[in-house]
Amino acid sequence: MGVILSCLPDVLVAAAAAAAGFLVLPSDVAAFAAGLAGLVGVIAAVDRRVFLIPDTAVLALAAAGLALAAHEAAADDRVTAVADAIARGLLAGLAFWSLRALHQAWRGVEGLGLGDVKLAAAGAPWLAWGTMVPVLELAVLGALIAILAEAGLRRAGPRLDDRVPFGVFLAPALWAGFLAERTGLLARVWPL
Repeated sequence: MGVILSCLPDVLVAAAAAAAGFLVLPSDVAAFAAGLAGLVGVIAAVDRRVFLIPDTAVLALAAAGLALAAHEAAADDRVTAVADAIARGLLAGLAFWSLRALHQAWRGVEGLGLGDVKLAAAGAPWLAWGTMVPVLELAVLGALIAILAEAGLRRAGPRLDDRVPFGVFLAPALWAGFLAERTGLLARVWPL
């Protein structure tokens, strides 16, 4: 019963995110947004508890993102739309993998888990080319606030060896970026 109750906040947040999508998006896109909310909820909940991003959830996230790209494209443009979504995923994965490798070479320790790399690659097909930057900024800002808040609770400064489950911040930022992009909010607060 304790495990079920500990997951309740994650379930409620994912349900609220899904409901928000149905309130502001067309029903076909809202169905995809609800799936995205559920997947990022699972990813964040697991990463928060065990510092692991489940491969099955990442694979489902990637597949659903490609399905969305195909769904939204005109019939004669589906191959191009899916190829573009794959390119966004590959580029995001490569960028995150490069950051991971640079940090490993510089500090000699893993600073970004491979799950975070896969999450970025799987989440990028859901977003337009320019949306990944504000999503990453939102995730990093959330992580920094959490690190500083935890350090404040400990009454000590942040430590370089503090472990941070970055998927907890990146996963919901992907959903927020998707929703902000689809409602036009992103264009108003982050003009590209």
